[in-house]
Amino acid sequence: MDDPLRRALSRILFFDATTPLDELIEHARANPVTLDAAEAAALVDSELFSLWPEQQGCALLAADLHALARDAKLPDEGLILHLPQAFGDMPLTRIAREAFRPWLSYGIKIRLLILPEGMTDISDGALAPLCFEHLCLPSTLTHFGMREVRWNKLTCYPDRVSFSVHGDNPAFAAHDGSLYSKDGTELIAHAYPYDACIDIPDGVKRLRKDAFIHTPQPPQSILCPDNLEEAPDEIDPSLLWIRNSTAPVAQLLRREGRLGVSPVYWREDGCVFDFNPARSESVLVSAQGNDGGDIVLPASVVDRPLTRIGERALPRRAQSVALSENVKIVEDGNACEGAQRIVLNEGLASIGAGCFMRAAHDAAVRIPRSVQSIGARSFCASRIFFEALGTAVFIPAGSHSLFEPQTYRTTGFSRIEYARRDADGAFTAPFDMGAYDGFLAGDRSFFGKTEAIVDRLSGDVEISQEHAIAFAAQLDKNADSALCLIAQRRSKRCVERLAEHRFYENEQRFLAQCELLRQHHATEALGLLMEQRVHHGNVAPAKPSDRFAF
Repeated sequence: MDDPLRRALSRILFFDATTPLDELIEHARANPVTLDAAEAAALVDSELFSLWPEQQGCALLAADLHALARDAKLPDEGLILHLPQAFGDMPLTRIAREAFRPWLSYGIKIRLLILPEGMTDISDGALAPLCFEHLCLPSTLTHFGMREVRWNKLTCYPDRVSFSVHGDNPAFAAHDGSLYSKDGTELIAHAYPYDACIDIPDGVKRLRKDAFIHTPQPPQSILCPDNLEEAPDEIDPSLLWIRNSTAPVAQLLRREGRLGVSPVYWREDGCVFDFNPARSESVLVSAQGNDGGDIVLPASVVDRPLTRIGERALPRRAQSVALSENVKIVEDGNACEGAQRIVLNEGLASIGAGCFMRAAHDAAVRIPRSVQSIGARSFCASRIFFEALGTAVFIPAGSHSLFEPQTYRTTGFSRIEYARRDADGAFTAPFDMGAYDGFLAGDRSFFGKTEAIVDRLSGDVEISQEHAIAFAAQLDKNADSALCLIAQRRSKRCVERLAEHRFYENEQRFLAQCELLRQHHATEALGLLMEQRVHHGNVAPAKPSDRFAF
């Protein structure tokens, strides 16, 4: 190594793991690094630095930190990197995007990175994925680019990250190691490691979307001031935003779907709960810690009944979900996609939009009589059974009108029909059975349509003559599967409705259905089918018991 290169390396990169950072920063500011032409040429010719000339000076395009440490015979941690103020006659004014590429900086831990006076711009992504513990900004810096940190197997996480800014800088300031705008209204980069709860100072109105870098130990909650005006979507959605009051920040968090809680929130078994203003009831804010598992909610939290499931509180995916006895409201967005088992409690009154989607394919979700409203897209591609209507239905994807509340009443023989609101025995159920019948009678095909029609024919709600005929015609297209499903349901009502519309006129189909009903011990359905056969003038065996012995 020639002398100019050795001199350059010794001035910009050295090892110091013990000297306090304040002393190192003070010394660096008092002794800026300016490389002469020979030193600058040696660095560039050795391809340790790559520069780009600009109008006011030059930009750092790339720095091979791995080679720098190797050539300087330094360890790969505890390093001090003091970027030159000038390379010969060209001042360093900017760090370009991806100047510190993973393959040029992997395994190198910078204890202190000092940016020189005269530098004005750090481009977006310029410091990614550089591993530094402290960054010292000069008085001339006016733009601090987005930290597009992309960790991968070539990089390493810093143990800590903090910032300091020259007191004369007009754009930025540092407090407690975090980087803010000069007026303190925007948090640009928070110091790391994070406390479990981060307290955002009063006066901060905006949080930049990269204020919290992605790390294995992200913050769990943020105590935000009442004057906060912006909570970007890019910030971890699992964060808890703690609000001190019902000030505008609380409305902001609700509007943006953030997980907002009051300072008296409670954590238990991977779930986060909050309390209403009177602290007489509790609400589930988040159960994201149980993503993909079984969700079993307590009846009460700290002796307050759990009455509400907050917006997007349940995990996106879950194996099973069981609501506790006091829950009255499930808010929007509790998807729980693919859950094999969903248990809703009696007393539940409202289910929001986009809840329990593509769930419980093996067994229909029972909707208690107490439920009065269900939001659009809920139970999408799922089977549900309305206890109030005695009918199982399949909710197609993209449906928006089926959950319109309708008035029904019970007639003789446990039949249910549409009714006026003032009719005797009238009740309301959150489902439009007429619209559903129209959907099933149409030509649209979907997986499980035969099963959906059999379920509908087996239900208690009356079916119009037009729709019943259409259902029989639909089952004609897949008769073998329909016969098996009817027998599995052992549904006397389904057999009766199909027999009335001559579904069993075909002798072979009639005999097959009888045999399947016998196998499933559907005595009542089999007897009714034989009676209907005689009623419609068809020849029946004199002694059905001779052929179908139970």
